[in-house]
Amino acid sequence: MSDSPRNIHFILKGEVSNLNIYDYYLEEIKKESLMLAEKVSQGIYTVDESLELLDQKRKKLGEEIENGLVQTK
Repeated sequence: MSDSPRNIHFILKGEVSNLNIYDYYLEEIKKESLMLAEKVSQGIYTVDESLELLDQKRKKLGEEIENGLVQTK
């Protein structure tokens, strides 16, 4: 199974729909992207470093979702 959000197809604790998981995933990645873009503009990270950090965040979120650690309503 790829860690792409399109492949997340389960319900956590009977309270979460696929759409909610997808929305949560996208919102978290969006927030991380904006934060990293700001840090790149401040010279804290290079673009390559920020992309690596974003990829790490994406993978971590996917693992948390797959392991049932994310609860949204």
